[in-house]
Amino acid sequence: MKIISILLVLSTIAFPQKITMAIMGFEATNIDEAEVKILTDRLTTKMAQAGKFIIIERARMNEVLAEQGFQQSGCVSSECAVEAGSMLGVEIIVTGSIGKLGDLYTMDVRAISVESGKILNQASRDCECKISTVLTEVIPSIAGELSGGGEVTPAPIESATVADLTPSTGTINFTKVFPPDAIITLFSEYSKKTLTWDHNSNIWSQIPVGEYKLNAQKNGYISFQKKIDIEDNTQEKIAISIKSIETVNDEIKSLKRKQKWYLITSAVFVLGGGYLNISANNLYDDYLAAQSDPSRIYDEVVALDNLYPISLGISTMPLLLVIKNQLGIMKRKKLTSGKTDD
Repeated sequence: MKIISILLVLSTIAFPQKITMAIMGFEATNIDEAEVKILTDRLTTKMAQAGKFIIIERARMNEVLAEQGFQQSGCVSSECAVEAGSMLGVEIIVTGSIGKLGDLYTMDVRAISVESGKILNQASRDCECKISTVLTEVIPSIAGELSGGGEVTPAPIESATVADLTPSTGTINFTKVFPPDAIITLFSEYSKKTLTWDHNSNIWSQIPVGEYKLNAQKNGYISFQKKIDIEDNTQEKIAISIKSIETVNDEIKSLKRKQKWYLITSAVFVLGGGYLNISANNLYDDYLAAQSDPSRIYDEVVALDNLYPISLGISTMPLLLVIKNQLGIMKRKKLTSGKTDD
């Protein structure tokens, strides 16, 4: 037998007592599912024998995840494992993979902190051997490394049941919902499950922790979407107010009417400024030709010259309002077309 040990983390972690842990099923490649289950069960037993963890029983783990609509198949990433651990209410989630290439078995196992999402410890083993050797030698070696190093000495096994573990959940407090009968849902990218608010209370409780896309919609109204994080024992306050498509279209018409008045106002000030400029030039000619009291004419020329730039400056203000209204129109047209930003 040849066992090649690859230590991916140079330092090991000595976990404190009574840490709750769940062990996910290994991802299998070129190996029978029944054999993978046996190996996973043996790792669960060896980790429990370390005396440092309270291990949730696999059957109970599957029960809790099924109740919350979590799909374990395809859950191979660390992020997915952390979400499962959050639903189970454990502190550490163990996940990994086992594959076979010819006569070589290869295993990679990770212990992940559910709170931080960081890999606390990991072990990798290659064994050119029989599956029985993997079961009796490789698995105990991995369990010893994950639990802090050294061989695992059998200790009384403590397993957690569903009653012992409280799944981590959070709450949403809807401070405002308009229209009141809008359909509000939460979609989880990991579990692919959609939760629907029941409208019985503005407090939506017992929501499994994780990342969700919140959606509020009603026929004839603009949809509302927002990405939110549900954290353990926390309350997320959210105000939702969506406008009807008819209201948005009326707003667009109102903005267009205002644009016309802004353009007219701007044109009036431009023309007024032009008139003042022409008047100032004519008075200046009179000033040059004046035989008596030229100072009075000069004062009028100066006054008109001062009013001319002021008039032009005022004319730009309606133009800025036109630009602002146009941006508002574009935004509302985007909403009515069904294109919304998260």
